[in-house]
Amino acid sequence: MLRIQSRSKEMYRRSGKNEPPADLKAGLVMIKKSAAKATTTQERAYVEETLSAWEARLDKLLPSPR
Repeated sequence: MLRIQSRSKEMYRRSGKNEPPADLKAGLVMIKKSAAKATTTQERAYVEETLSAWEARLDKLLPSPR
């Protein structure tokens, strides 16, 4: 859950004064719910894969300022 929380903070940081894209927010909520329900190794692995794909979308839609 810590990784999910840090990604949420990062999403809002990258959005600046604007609201983050709704689909990014919704995707992260879905991942958080899945993580809370995950009890098996397979379910946790699915959450990890989904979060990694979400992070790639975050990087594409809201690139990190460098």
